[in-house]
Amino acid sequence: MRPTVASMLASLALVTLTAAAALADPPDPGDPKAPTRAQVVAGFVADCRASFEMPRDMDGTVELAPECDAYDYYQNCSPDVFGCGYEECRAGCTPACDTCQAACGGGCDGCKAKCKAGDGACVTKCAEARADCRDRCLAAATTCRDTTCVEKEKTCGAAKRERFMKECDAKRCNAFTGCVATRKSDDYDGTLARCIKKAGFKDDFCAGICEMGWDMIDMFAREARKPADEALGAACTDAKACPEGYAAVAPYLDAFCKGSLSDDDVLSLSIIARDGDASRRAVSLVYNAHGALYGYTFKTETWMNGFFYTGGAWLPASCKAKIKSVKAARDVPIAMTKLRDKVKAMWDALPKEK
Repeated sequence: MRPTVASMLASLALVTLTAAAALADPPDPGDPKAPTRAQVVAGFVADCRASFEMPRDMDGTVELAPECDAYDYYQNCSPDVFGCGYEECRAGCTPACDTCQAACGGGCDGCKAKCKAGDGACVTKCAEARADCRDRCLAAATTCRDTTCVEKEKTCGAAKRERFMKECDAKRCNAFTGCVATRKSDDYDGTLARCIKKAGFKDDFCAGICEMGWDMIDMFAREARKPADEALGAACTDAKACPEGYAAVAPYLDAFCKGSLSDDDVLSLSIIARDGDASRRAVSLVYNAHGALYGYTFKTETWMNGFFYTGGAWLPASCKAKIKSVKAARDVPIAMTKLRDKVKAMWDALPKEK
C-alpha cells in the first residue's frame, strides 16, 4: 500500500515536533500524536530550522521518522527483475526535501532578521510563511514518490518488458544458463561473455534476467493468466476459422477490443503460446483484430475473414461491437495501433511452429 498525495497532504498536520521548546508534553512514542498547526508555527517562532517528525507505517508498525523520510513502507520480496529502481527512486526524494527544508529555514531566518526587536507579530508572520514553505517541501516529496517514481518505474518496466519479450525467449535463456552452469574455471566474467555470445544475446540485458529473474517473470506471467473462455472456444467449431487453443486466447482478444490489454497480459499471452496452450495462429488473432476494426480484407490468412466477419458466436461481444466500426486504418485510435504493435512484436519473437 502506497500513500496517495491526498493522504500525505492530509497528514501534514500529523507531525511530531522535536524542538523541545515547542511542546510541553512530548507524545508517547508508542502512540504517535501530532502537534497542531499552531504548535508547528510555535516551533518555527523559536527556531526557523526546528526539525519535525511524523508517523509512518513500516510494514504494519507505526513509528516516528524525520518528516522528509516519513513515507509508508511495505516489504516487497519480489526482485526488481528489470532494474528500474523504484525503491531507490523513492528514497532519493528525501535529500531534495531536506534541501528544500534548509532553503525554507534560511528564508525564515532572513525574514526574522528584518523584524524589529520585540515585534512578535512580525516573527510569527515569518514562522507562518516557514510553515507554508515546509508544507510545500513535503507535498513535493510526496509527488516525487507517488507520481514521479511510479511513472518512471512504469515507463522503465514497460520498455524493458517489451525488450525482454523480443530478445529473452526461453530457448536462448536456457542456452545461456546451461552454458554458465558448465563453466570450468573461476573466470566468471570470461564465462559470462562467452555464454552471452553462445546464447545469441547482443549484450548482458537478457543474461541478468536469465540468471536471477526469468523464471520469476515466467511465474508471474502464469499467475496473471486470464482463465480460458471455454464457451467461446466451444462455439468455434469450424476448424478452418478457429485455430487451436482459441479458448485460451479469447480473453486477450476481448481485452484488445476493449483497449485494456496490459503489458502483463501481453507477457502472459506469450507464455500461453510458449507452453503450447495456444497456437501462433490463435495468438495472431489478437493483433489482427486491429485490421478487423476497419474491415481489412485478409489476403494471406484468408481464414481470418471468416473468423472476424461472419458474426460468429465465438467472437467476444467487445469485438463484435468494434469490427468495421471505423472507415479506414488512419481512423483507428492511436492507442489501439500501439497495442497492435506490442502484440505483434511479441508474436514475432515466438518460436516458429513446425
